[in-house]
Amino acid sequence: MGMSSFITLCKPKIVLLLTITAFVGMLLSIEFYSNIFNGLASLLGFALLAASSAALNQIF
Repeated sequence: MGMSSFITLCKPKIVLLLTITAFVGMLLSIEFYSNIFNGLASLLGFALLAASSAALNQIF
């Protein structure tokens, strides 16, 4: 299984839409502006979590 197959399994368009939605939700939060690094790190974690759940959904 190559890297391109894994990226196809992750469904990057859906992950991008979910990440943008989470980012807008974070922008509406007051605590996002207190520490931007933690907010962006959690956004990256959210994107990785969404990609892995999409890949696991396709495998199972």
